[in-house]
Amino acid sequence: MMKSMASLSLGLQRGLKIFFVLCALVTLLDFVILGFIGAGYDPHGWRSFGFHSLYGFVASVVLVLVATMLRRIVMRDEDYYD
Repeated sequence: MMKSMASLSLGLQRGLKIFFVLCALVTLLDFVILGFIGAGYDPHGWRSFGFHSLYGFVASVVLVLVATMLRRIVMRDEDYYD
């Protein structure tokens, strides 16, 4: 269950804020670098704005889903080694 931001500890709140600011900064830098340095023809579309951020997010979601399915296959009973 997701907790509200107010119920989290002060250190965790600060850490999450820093994390979100860094994510926004990296996405903004992606736009700036692609806008000035990476301008030009791109036949594959890999240099489009936010591609790497979106690719990383999708890869993380797929990793979690595959791990959940793998857990169901590999999981043993609690008394398996007894």
